[in-house]
Amino acid sequence: MEVRRLYSSPLLAIREVHCSASRGDASGVETSPAPSLAIPLRGCFTVSRRDHAVVGDPNTAMLFDAGLPYRVEHPADHGDVCLVLDCEAGTAADAFGNGARKLAELRPFRATYAPLTPALHFRAQALRSALRRGNADPLFVEEEGLALVARLGAAPAPTVSRVAQGTVERAKAFVGGHFTEGITLGAIAAAVGTSPFSLARAFPAVTGMTTHRYVVALRLAAALDAVAGGERSLSRVAVDAGFAHHSHMTKLFAQTFGATPQTVRRRFALDMTAST
Repeated sequence: MEVRRLYSSPLLAIREVHCSASRGDASGVETSPAPSLAIPLRGCFTVSRRDHAVVGDPNTAMLFDAGLPYRVEHPADHGDVCLVLDCEAGTAADAFGNGARKLAELRPFRATYAPLTPALHFRAQALRSALRRGNADPLFVEEEGLALVARLGAAPAPTVSRVAQGTVERAKAFVGGHFTEGITLGAIAAAVGTSPFSLARAFPAVTGMTTHRYVVALRLAAALDAVAGGERSLSRVAVDAGFAHHSHMTKLFAQTFGATPQTVRRRFALDMTAST
């Protein structure tokens, strides 16, 4: 695992974490020393806590209370890349109405994961790009970082049954390893041991999206990550992300993120300290 510290202050620390684990690799028991928000930018992983497991991917941010144990494993190859924001304990308590200040007692988040919309995913990529330049305004960094924590950390706990949750998390794990391919609802359902009808009902109840929208969102996130990294060939970006043609990708990209891939590449290459 490679960890790059992008920002650190008494209020907030931001890390870029690259994990190169292969399919099936699992960690030992881990804990977070501070309330943390992990925003997956690429890849997917499963976080197991007590008796439930949730798949983190570019559609699903993961929330970690301080001191609570968890394990991580990877349902797909190629590992993952995350932007991790570690909050100062008192700040997290203030943000979510928790009066506890002792690190071991602080449990500010209402849930263990949160839906990551394309707009929030884009903001995370923009923050990462600004920090990579090394001259980002600390005021911008802290306000934008805390805005992401506030939006995602306030997500309500899920109300679906554990059976439905488990089925959908297995489906997300399968999709995470196959979203660049031409997969069908039947193939996903067969992989997780349920019927297409049951999956079609449960998936939106858990994720807020149909399986088709979920797959497209993962493809767009992969395209955004490639463009943010400076890739110039849109044809390569489209094929690698699972789109049939770069014109289709460009149209969806602009509709989703409000700018063409070319515009985003130029923007992310510029000083973004004035962004909001």
